[in-house]
Amino acid sequence: MLLRYATSLSGLQVFRSLVYPAKVLNKNASIIRNTAFYTSLTQKPVCSPFKEIDKEPTKSLTDQVREAMRKVPHPLTVITANSSDGGLTGLLVSSFNTITIHPEPMVSFNIKLPSSTYEEIARTGSFTATFIDSVQTAESFLKRKIGSSNPSIEPMIGSQMQTGLLRGRIFSFECEWMQEKSPQVGDHVIMVGRVTDCAIPPTSESPRWPLMYRDGKYVDGALLMPAKNK
Repeated sequence: MLLRYATSLSGLQVFRSLVYPAKVLNKNASIIRNTAFYTSLTQKPVCSPFKEIDKEPTKSLTDQVREAMRKVPHPLTVITANSSDGGLTGLLVSSFNTITIHPEPMVSFNIKLPSSTYEEIARTGSFTATFIDSVQTAESFLKRKIGSSNPSIEPMIGSQMQTGLLRGRIFSFECEWMQEKSPQVGDHVIMVGRVTDCAIPPTSESPRWPLMYRDGKYVDGALLMPAKNK
């Protein structure tokens, strides 16, 4: 019955009438104005998802966000670029993602400044993103053991990829850096690239899953099982 007053009441009045149906409307379809009702409108909603009991006041917002995101598994990706001395430079990231597939594939990742890899990408205008399943390769890039003697780097043989192949490589994307679309946010740059080539194993091969990172530990991507409907 209350809905019939919708044409004569404002949106807020309709809301009030639904919340307080027993004492809201008089014969002129106006809202009864009582002090207790208006006081309740200025209070915080009791159904807020940010309950005080869920917060830890001793921790900063930065620490809370960091700890929350540590629970989320992220695929590890090696970003490499040709260096000016003819070798490779690279880094390991957990922020690689696709932006869009159509009309052409676009990807992104975050890189912290200062960075020698960023400088080489800016110089060459390109980079390669490689998904791996090798902890050894991940560790070598974390420790910045990069060079011709790095056992994780294999020489290119018959490949169009410009920055070499990595041991434990599952698939790679060759990308053109889109500098004009890559903003700096704080001490990071959101690197945006257009995929120009890819090296993906044939579908006939046994599937291999990228190495993941969660809660400070490496996680085998194959162990992430499909979720049950619950």
